[in-house]
Amino acid sequence: MAQTYEISRFESNMPIRCYVHHIGHIAMHAHEFFEIIFILSGECSLIMDDHFYQLREDDMIIVEHHIPHELRSGECVYASVQLDQISLEKHFPVPVHPTFECNSQVPGKEKAYDQLRTKIAQIIKTNADKALGYELRNWIYVWELMEILYLNFRVDRSEAAEKRNYRYESRVYEISRIIKEHYTEDLTLSSLADMLHLSVPYLSKFFLEHFGVNFSTYLTQLRIKKAVFDLTNTEKNIEMIAVDAGFPNSNAFTTAFKKEYGILPSAYRRQLKNAEPLSPASPITHSNYMSSLRKYLHHTNETVPSTVPLSFSAADFSIQKETKKLTHTWKRILSVGQASDILLADIQKMLIRMQTEIGFEYLFFNGIFSDGLFVFKMGAKHTPTYNFAYIDRIFDFLLSIHLKPMMQLSYMPKDLAKTPDRYMLNHLLSEPKDLTIWCDLVQHFMEHIMNRYGIHEILTWKFSVWHQPNTPYRLFGFEAFSDFKTFYKKTYDVVKAFDPRICFGLPCMYYLQKDVDNHLVDELISYCKENNCIPDYLNFTFYDTILGYNRNHTKDSFGFIDSMTLNTKPEGLKLAISDIKNKQHAFRLDKLPLYISEWNNTPSQQDYLNDTCFKSCYIVKNILENYDRLDGLGYWALSDLMAEQALPDSLFFGGLGLFTVNALPKAGFYAMTFLNYLGDTLIDKGEGWFATKTDHDIRILAYHYHHFSDLYATGELFDMTETERYTMFESVPSLSLKIQIDDLEDQTYSISERILNREYGSLFDIWATAGDINLHSTEECQYLERRCLPGLHKFKAAADNHSLTLQFTLEPLEVRLITIK
Repeated sequence: MAQTYEISRFESNMPIRCYVHHIGHIAMHAHEFFEIIFILSGECSLIMDDHFYQLREDDMIIVEHHIPHELRSGECVYASVQLDQISLEKHFPVPVHPTFECNSQVPGKEKAYDQLRTKIAQIIKTNADKALGYELRNWIYVWELMEILYLNFRVDRSEAAEKRNYRYESRVYEISRIIKEHYTEDLTLSSLADMLHLSVPYLSKFFLEHFGVNFSTYLTQLRIKKAVFDLTNTEKNIEMIAVDAGFPNSNAFTTAFKKEYGILPSAYRRQLKNAEPLSPASPITHSNYMSSLRKYLHHTNETVPSTVPLSFSAADFSIQKETKKLTHTWKRILSVGQASDILLADIQKMLIRMQTEIGFEYLFFNGIFSDGLFVFKMGAKHTPTYNFAYIDRIFDFLLSIHLKPMMQLSYMPKDLAKTPDRYMLNHLLSEPKDLTIWCDLVQHFMEHIMNRYGIHEILTWKFSVWHQPNTPYRLFGFEAFSDFKTFYKKTYDVVKAFDPRICFGLPCMYYLQKDVDNHLVDELISYCKENNCIPDYLNFTFYDTILGYNRNHTKDSFGFIDSMTLNTKPEGLKLAISDIKNKQHAFRLDKLPLYISEWNNTPSQQDYLNDTCFKSCYIVKNILENYDRLDGLGYWALSDLMAEQALPDSLFFGGLGLFTVNALPKAGFYAMTFLNYLGDTLIDKGEGWFATKTDHDIRILAYHYHHFSDLYATGELFDMTETERYTMFESVPSLSLKIQIDDLEDQTYSISERILNREYGSLFDIWATAGDINLHSTEECQYLERRCLPGLHKFKAAADNHSLTLQFTLEPLEVRLITIK
């Protein structure tokens, strides 16, 4: 069997690194570091030193450096901790060059193995979160890990054996050192033998025995690693990269690289720019199999600093500065799920509260033709019947609370469905089996609402058809997109025939990041321009996720209906709006209103962060960063009470809503009320703050946002539990914010602070600290709501020399509304 030598480089001078591998089979190989293998899920066979080990979940074993070994598995996930012993052992006590034997299947050292598992869990979590100072903590882990190994797993040897092994270790170390110093030169086995004062045959045999591969393979692998670094981090051409890495010419480099990676170096570089980097071996993945590490994170005695040093920020501006008037377009759209949800008493209660405390213009919803409203039925002799009784109640209620409908004509009634069993999220997503009958349904619907509400009222409503038709067929798309374009055109024509002034928009298109289906947006807009059915507004859905094509572990962690991961970059919405506006400009549709009517960082109803202060801070950050850039920005969604899936037993199950299922306000709702208090004139803004004014006061909204870790984005929750949901933010420092306002009159001002953090305004946090009680009565719900109002603090401060300076400390994920009168 072919052998592969794995070259290791410990970044930032660290003698340790840790990976998680998802493997099927790793061929025979060896490496210059020693490795701790920790099985997280499944099982695998390890072949090493002519021994066969069958490793299962929680098993651990050490593979010494330069020992050839092979891993075979049908399905296995394991953590690999790799330590550069050559760099570390000079600091060891006697014996200077120890050997470690570790196999958890051998009984007797259970406590020590648990210590190792805990330390590996800490290493993985710390390097996934990358919290402040994590590099220093890595050094602590190195020595704590080595202490566990040295005290519990060191193998004692006789003095003669120790000296013999030391001689070989020294020779291996010397060979490695010389090769690393000279591998970019014209290094041969013969020239290496001369430097070591050894014969070529002896060195060749020694190399194979102690390195696991021959000299040529080892040298080529080292050169390839150097070339990959240059391909990734420099703009050098292929010829220069080949020469700098020690290859005799570019052809030799290209041949070696293609053998290792399966593609040409130039193709590898292009894919690095456009996608995730390729790997020559089994991919290293983060998965929810690492949840097996949680039990080892909870019983650690690790000493962690009780406080984290503050971070600092400043907001300096003049009261005389006036940048622009604000129109508060984020309040234009409020989003709820299906039309039938609006009939629920709890949903109506929430809508009334949103209108009373904030005030929105439109309610965005879908499913106006869903069977739950009994709109369409195919009667005897293939005769359609129509019933709009429930629809009337929906529209009557919305108008009574001053909300205009922004509706999608969807989904398909079962009696009209071409594929009557195609359901997702309780929506029937079939195409119509007869487009003429569909158009008749739309015709009768429009006639009914025109007669009931009148043309002047209808002209203030917004219509569209279907939802996210540019997603794949496994989601909301039609089997053939050409069929959807015809479907759109026919529906458009029916609606516009009543009055061309009726506002009919583009279907709510899913903004897909790095997805090949994104071209369908362009295709539909081009079709509209060519076929005289240009929409009256553009509309998009934006979730800050990456949509994939293969289902993966994230479904188990976040409950996604498809393969998705969260965006690891905090500016996702900002970039998406820029991309969409560029697309709008390219099609010369700049005058059309542009909406994102469905927006969140995740579509998951099972993401624990949805219930926390993370979500309130996320809402404030993104609305302030993109203030008035769109004609409407609708947060999805109003409530956890949505008819798309069965409701969990828990009150806080990670739902998307601003309210719980029983209409209790979550932190996200209070974030909206803080935003609603902003003045109509923007003075200035900066990272983490937004200053406005009215005729009577200054209103500043400040926030301390921190994004989740890359690993959490993949669905790995680690030690997060139902009540402990901030574990990834534990090392985030508080923010010291200094506000200086110039050009004020020298007098005393009244300062008012409204505070939204884990102590004030967060229903989940109050619930968790109260002992995560189950709420059994209306009185208990009311008691909890009274306890979770935002905090309030008032004081006075005097301006000096026409300047007022204020100092505030914000906790991680805190939002604070500051009013100066």
